[in-house]
Amino acid sequence: MNVKYLWFALLLLAFSAPLCAQDAPADPDAEHIPAQPPSRPKHDASQAPAPDSTQPPDQDSAPQLQNTPPPRSDVESSSNETKIDTRPPADDAKKHPNSDVDDIIEFHHFDPHKATKDIEVGDFYFKRENYRAAKSRYEEALQFKPNDADATLRLAKTEEKLKKYDDARQDYNAYLKIIPQGKDADEARKALAKMPKADTSTAKQ
Repeated sequence: MNVKYLWFALLLLAFSAPLCAQDAPADPDAEHIPAQPPSRPKHDASQAPAPDSTQPPDQDSAPQLQNTPPPRSDVESSSNETKIDTRPPADDAKKHPNSDVDDIIEFHHFDPHKATKDIEVGDFYFKRENYRAAKSRYEEALQFKPNDADATLRLAKTEEKLKKYDDARQDYNAYLKIIPQGKDADEARKALAKMPKADTSTAKQ
């Protein structure tokens, strides 16, 4: 009986030893070491996302620019404060007695297309013997295109029809100065040769 109990004790000891070894800590001092917090990964600046250029900058971080006008000097003034006096001097009429503002005509810029159109309309009136209207158109054509040979010659013919011989003689001579050998030069010379010396008051409307 003693032998059987002895063998049973040995077997129990053999089986209980591994179980006790699993429950016991591997390091007796491990129970006294505090647990370390998990380490945070290091930040790599090269892998950081680039800032979005399409987004407006933060107003708090952006520098504030003041919209102030540049300083002006003492002799400088704005256009609203500057007034130019265009009146003539007080003694201008005495110094220039022959100047008459009523003789100032409207300024026309150089426009050959409008001059040609005026000549066409003048020819329309001339064929219908409306010489005053034709004269007005030829004069306007010369304002858009000064020294135009066709308009000058037609104006001279119209003034001759209106019996304004002084004006017609002047314009015939002006035409001959522009193109002395023009196709209508002989006609202009003949008109000058037979033209009366003085104007008459009778004119066909």
